[in-house]
Amino acid sequence: MRNPLEAYAAIHKDFALYLRTAYGTKYDSLEQERAKLYSEPFEVNPGSFHRHPWIEPLPRYATIGKPLVECSGDGLGWSDSVLSDLQAFCYSSGFLSPKFSLYEHQRDMLRLAGQGRDGIVMSGTGSGKTESFLLPLIAPRHLRPDGGSRPEASMYHKDAERHVPLPCVP
Repeated sequence: MRNPLEAYAAIHKDFALYLRTAYGTKYDSLEQERAKLYSEPFEVNPGSFHRHPWIEPLPRYATIGKPLVECSGDGLGWSDSVLSDLQAFCYSSGFLSPKFSLYEHQRDMLRLAGQGRDGIVMSGTGSGKTESFLLPLIAPRHLRPDGGSRPEASMYHKDAERHVPLPCVP
């Protein structure tokens, strides 16, 4: 069910049925009082059982429609092999999903970092700000003068509650 209001209504209805069947009484007045408390939202009756859902619309952020390795011709300032290694690292570590397509602000930060410039990202919750600074931070770790790949180490990632492999810094 993609509509949150329909989901709320269905859950509310099903839970009311559960309450009636699991905790039913033989007293009609008690059943009516409980039904009233359950049907009135908190906004109408502060002693009631539930609140109406609070829905926060979030904007869809503009994507560039392609993964990291397909950005080599976009003037990012990184070689194809670095982008390929970076994407492989991001997928193998679970940092990015293979279904992931860069957002415009993430590509712009990679471009600025590839040019040796600084940048600031101001964007909403869930827009990929963390990736905006981590991708340019991780990308240079895949560079080596002879073109070879660097050995990997791991770092404990507290949010993932696991060790995440990270390239070693010389």
